[in-house]
Amino acid sequence: MDISNIYELSEEIQNKYKENPFPDEEVRPGMREFAEKFKKEILGLPTPYVMVLEGGYGVGKTYFITRFCEYLKQVRFNKDVPVASVYLNLWENDYVVDPFSVIVGCILSALNPADELRAAVKSKAIKITNNFIKFGLRVAGCDDVGDVLPDPSANKQDLKEFKAEMAKLVQANGGKVVLIVDEIDRCKPDYAVKALETIKHFFGIDGLFVILTTKLDFMDSICEAYYGKPDCKMNMGEGYIQKFVQSKKILNPVSKEEYQFIVKGILNINSLPLRRTTNMGWPDTGGKANMREVEYFLETLIDVFYKSKFSIRKTMDVCREILFIIKQYHQDFWTDVVTTFPEFIIIKYLKAKGFIESHISEPEVQWSDPDFDIQNENFIKKVLDRLL
Repeated sequence: MDISNIYELSEEIQNKYKENPFPDEEVRPGMREFAEKFKKEILGLPTPYVMVLEGGYGVGKTYFITRFCEYLKQVRFNKDVPVASVYLNLWENDYVVDPFSVIVGCILSALNPADELRAAVKSKAIKITNNFIKFGLRVAGCDDVGDVLPDPSANKQDLKEFKAEMAKLVQANGGKVVLIVDEIDRCKPDYAVKALETIKHFFGIDGLFVILTTKLDFMDSICEAYYGKPDCKMNMGEGYIQKFVQSKKILNPVSKEEYQFIVKGILNINSLPLRRTTNMGWPDTGGKANMREVEYFLETLIDVFYKSKFSIRKTMDVCREILFIIKQYHQDFWTDVVTTFPEFIIIKYLKAKGFIESHISEPEVQWSDPDFDIQNENFIKKVLDRLL
C-alpha cells in the first residue's frame, strides 16, 4: 500500500496519523527533528509569506508534507489556538479551469468557518470568478479587445473586499493559516503558472503562510515552456518563479541511515522467504535464516542504493521487486547456494534493468566450493534469463 499521501488513505488510517503524524515504526531518521525546525521557522516568519519546500521527484516531499500538515495542527500559536493547516494537491485539480476557485474551495472546506463568514468569502470569490468568465466571453466574441477591457477600479475593489473577508477567516483561526500546495510541478505548465500568479495576486493576506512543494529549477522550466522562451531567467540569475516566493527550504537529502530504515522495512527476516544455508563452516541453523548472511545481503544493497543516490520512491520500488524475485526464484539463488551469490546476481539484474549505473561493481563471490564455478558466463546467463 502506498502511504506517501495520508489524505488518500482510509478515514480510519487518517485518524491514526492525526493522533500521531510521525509514528515510531514508520518515521525515517531525522524526520521529527526536521519537522520541528521547519515548524519554528514558519511560526517565526512574517506574513504574508510564500516558501518553497524543495526536492526532486521521489525524495519524499508528499510523504513528509502531508504528515507535517497534521503535525502543525497539534502546535499552539496564538492564545493557545492550534495552527490551522490546509493541504491541497493541485495536480488532482488541474482539470478545473480556474485555480483561484480551487484554492478558495480547499481553504473553506478545511477550515469550515461559521456560516456567515463562509457565505461572505464565497460571495466575494464568486464575484471575482464571474469577472474572469465575463471578460473571457467578451474577448472570445469581440474583434477589438480594446472595446471589452475590464474596469480596473471595479476589479481592484472586488479584490480588496475578497482579501478583507479572507483576513477575517485567518483571524478566526488564531491569526495563522498555513496553506500547503503540493504537486504543482506535475500540473500542466499553463495551470502551474496561473496558480503561482493567483497565489501572488489574491492570497497575499496577513497571517497566511503558503508552502509550495516543488523544485525551483523545474518550475523555471515550466515557466519557460508556458511563455515559449528558451530562458526565463531575470537579471542576476533570478528565475521567474522567484518573483513569487521569498525563500526556500531544502528537504534533507537521504542519509545512509534512512536507506537502512527503508530497505530493512521491506526486506527483513520476517518478509523474506526461505533463506540460503551456510556452507562456510558456521554453526548449523537448523534450516532457519542465517542472520549473518541476510545482514550482509541487505548491507550490500543499502551501500549500492546510497552510492547511486536512489530516491526514496525508487529505493522502495526496487526493494519490492527484489522481494518478488526472491519469493519467485528463491531455489535458484537464495536457498543452498554460496555466500554473496544472491548479491552478485541481484546487482547484475539491476544493471540489466537499468536501475543502477553500469560502472557499479558486483560484490566479490566468496567461494565455498572451489569446483563450483559460479562465474561461469553460461550459468549466470541462465539465471538472469529467468529473472529478465
